[in-house]
Amino acid sequence: MKHGPASLLVAAGAFLILPFALGAAGLTLTTATDLVIFAVACMGLNILVGNTGLVSFGHGAFFGLGAYAAALSQRHWFPGEIVLPALFSVGFVAIVATIAGFLILRRRGVYFSLLTLALTAMLYAIAFRWTAFTGGESGLGGVVRPLLLSIDLSGPWTYYWTVAAIGFGVICLLWRFHRSPVGSVLIAVRENEQRARFIGYATDRYKLLAFAASATVTAIAGTLSVFNHRFASADPLSVQFSGELLAMVVIGGMRSFLGPALGALFFILFREFLSIWTPHWLLLFGLLFMGFIVFSPTGLVGVAERLIAPWRARVIEAAAMAAREIAAGLPLPTTLLRESGGTGPVLVARGLFKSFGGIRAVHGIDLDVRDRTLHALIGPNGAGKTTAFNLLSGLYPPDEGSILLDGRSIAGLKPEDITRAGIGRSFQITNLFGGLSVEENVRLAVQARHRERFAVWTGAAALADVNSETAECLAYLGLYRARGGGLALLRRPAGARHGARARGLPARPAARRAARRACRRRAPSHRRAGQGHFRAYSDPAGRARYRPGFSDRRSGHGDERGRGAPRRRRRGGAHQREGARDLHRLGRRRGGGEAEAVGGGSDRAADDGQGRHVLRQEPHPQ
Repeated sequence: MKHGPASLLVAAGAFLILPFALGAAGLTLTTATDLVIFAVACMGLNILVGNTGLVSFGHGAFFGLGAYAAALSQRHWFPGEIVLPALFSVGFVAIVATIAGFLILRRRGVYFSLLTLALTAMLYAIAFRWTAFTGGESGLGGVVRPLLLSIDLSGPWTYYWTVAAIGFGVICLLWRFHRSPVGSVLIAVRENEQRARFIGYATDRYKLLAFAASATVTAIAGTLSVFNHRFASADPLSVQFSGELLAMVVIGGMRSFLGPALGALFFILFREFLSIWTPHWLLLFGLLFMGFIVFSPTGLVGVAERLIAPWRARVIEAAAMAAREIAAGLPLPTTLLRESGGTGPVLVARGLFKSFGGIRAVHGIDLDVRDRTLHALIGPNGAGKTTAFNLLSGLYPPDEGSILLDGRSIAGLKPEDITRAGIGRSFQITNLFGGLSVEENVRLAVQARHRERFAVWTGAAALADVNSETAECLAYLGLYRARGGGLALLRRPAGARHGARARGLPARPAARRAARRACRRRAPSHRRAGQGHFRAYSDPAGRARYRPGFSDRRSGHGDERGRGAPRRRRRGGAHQREGARDLHRLGRRRGGGEAEAVGGGSDRAADDGQGRHVLRQEPHPQ
């Protein structure tokens, strides 16, 4: 998620002109204050939805809890005060959210979303029925806005500027939060939580922090709202209100920093103007929401980007590994060197057993791995190779047996603990953070060993030692321009494991789509079954190429090399033949067996006799 300081200037300018613009449109100052409050609430919710990838259906619960906590504390404990009730409200919700998050985050995916929905439904029922305490359906009145440092907050203009100042302060804090190491890890969790764990991040802690921070920001908005209307009710605790908050985030653009605030503006204007014409405006809003989900998942921000795209320079990139240039004689980066532990084995496994129900996947495996050596497990499908590596890396705990790394038992530890102990893991299928650049992938692996990996204020880009280590690793791997590869080498590994079919990092999706569009302009426009279509790729020199890919209507799947399809002459045949020769030189093969290796490297790893890991690619036997 890219956002510079210009976002803060845009937010400040919007808050300055907002009351005057809405006033010119016939709306009140209270509506302008509500808009700022909803913008803060949506940006708080976006910490979960847009940054961490956790969809909450019940975030209105924290908005309503903040409102009730401020109103009740002012009535019973801090009469005539506004600062103390506000601080109590925010602190109370932060504690409740931490406890709730500890329980709810035990479930993932749709179960997490349903638990948040159940939480807000339960709190709404309590607030609606506990009339003596919350006022029930009549609500809780009597909330006042007293003097604050000789400033009379009872006036609408004074309170608006107070809310705008607080809202801008919250946005500044969120801006720093998203640019911090924690913010970068939350993006990694959203893209690939499993990979984040296997480079050393305790993702459960990061998700709990994100949940608590998101709820706290939403509670700030709820507290400001109750003083704006001087009234607390159960409505913010309803499922409908939570759905409206989520709709604002999605419509505005959940992958953009200020997108949720734009969604709040759209919702307020839609509600205020359309409700004049029909009481069924929510039905139309729901249809519009579904339209954004289907046609513009990136929201209004994505619509704006597509509108201005024709006037922006188009950059077409080759595949990330196409520009790789390895300099001869480069030493292994010092951050990757491991002190020799003697002549004994570094990793020792004895008597490993693992069963899944009645199926015994691993039966009595013994393994010794010495320093600077290459070991391999070779066998047919279903022999238990992958399960054995899952036991060694912590994905599954062994039922029986022991695993020692440098004499320390690591059996049953979590993947992030085993990674920090010194074992690096990559996967048979390329397993990276797809939405991030190659440099960001490498930086995340380096940052996982840094002492400030859990910092929420320090800028991730300001960590000088992380920057230098990242640059050193990229230079060693020959990725000055391509900026990719080598994720499994960045953990001072005692041993790094990978599948034999591991590939280099792909280019970013937008670059691939642009390359395909450029190639289609050169390729034939017709696409009939049996004649096929064209696929874009890059040759070893980084040049954009295209080749035919035929589709078999009977089998329902295509063969990228056109095997079995009728041979026909096409326009641009010379380019196709050149692309086929380049493809052959790239060494792409189909078939072959499976193998999983232990050692440091990419496709194959060995020692060059000087203590350095060297890489070589070995195609599958035909």
